[in-house]
Amino acid sequence: MAKRDYYEILGVSRSASTEDIKKAYRRLARKYHPDVNKAADAAQRFAEVHEAYDVLTDKDKRQKYDYLGHAGLHGAPPVEEPSGRGRPGWQRVQWSSGPGGFEDIFQGGGGGVDIEDLLSAMGGGARRPRQPRRGQDVEYQLTLDFLQAVNGVTTTIQVPKPTDDGQFTAERIEVHIPPGVQDGSRIRLRAKGQPGSRGGPAGDLYIVARVLEHPYYRRMGNDIYIDLPITVTEALVGGKVEVPTLDGMTLLKVPPGATSGVRLRLKGKGVRTAQGERGDEYAVVKIVAPKMLSEKGKELAAQLAQTDPYNPRKGLW
Repeated sequence: MAKRDYYEILGVSRSASTEDIKKAYRRLARKYHPDVNKAADAAQRFAEVHEAYDVLTDKDKRQKYDYLGHAGLHGAPPVEEPSGRGRPGWQRVQWSSGPGGFEDIFQGGGGGVDIEDLLSAMGGGARRPRQPRRGQDVEYQLTLDFLQAVNGVTTTIQVPKPTDDGQFTAERIEVHIPPGVQDGSRIRLRAKGQPGSRGGPAGDLYIVARVLEHPYYRRMGNDIYIDLPITVTEALVGGKVEVPTLDGMTLLKVPPGATSGVRLRLKGKGVRTAQGERGDEYAVVKIVAPKMLSEKGKELAAQLAQTDPYNPRKGLW
């Protein structure tokens, strides 16, 4: 089966920038990742997307692909036709899979066309000794929920790896995410990227954390913030209220006269980093008045206004 055009696979134009290609890759990788998409062809589509990304984000590979197509990456040497066919004085070059020169001109292991060898084969000079080439680095987007990122987690991922016959297989890799990672954090796994060619070392695998939002926790650095609704009575006279922390529920003292926006600190209840440091948790007070009052409640509120009158807007304007 003929290989699909890499630009078509990613849904981008041939003039697309590297950033556009990366955006398309992230979108399609999430869509076809075998851990998410259970369709029969999801793994193959995911491998196609990864292969296209690997080529089009590499400046040298993309240049060779744009000039020679798939043959420029995995093809065979050019076969020249007699100059009498086509334009007079010109020789048309075809790319065939015939024997006699594949290893002499092209790099193995998905490395693409070796320009020096190609020029040598076309009469451009003596061939230089081939050098080992390091494999391509790979970036993997790993989605974590908020608490997994805060507490750390060990999980298994599947990364496409090329086989000797030019296809792809999914390699399962166990990944340890340390506590305290943030959205966009990069974790490096040495020699877990694409294999090298001609005895060269493998590239590295970079795990990029994508952290989901939490229903009520907000993170700022290593500190945690929550909104704390309290009643009018609790705001007036104070009291102890239960609040959630990363360690479980705990009691927090609300001082008398607390106003909305006041931050109440719980020391050492924030995010613990891999170095053992820990931030704080802040409960942000939100005074919530009842939507409806009974007649007795209205009477008591009126009495309070007469007994302890005050104007919170005094001097504000």
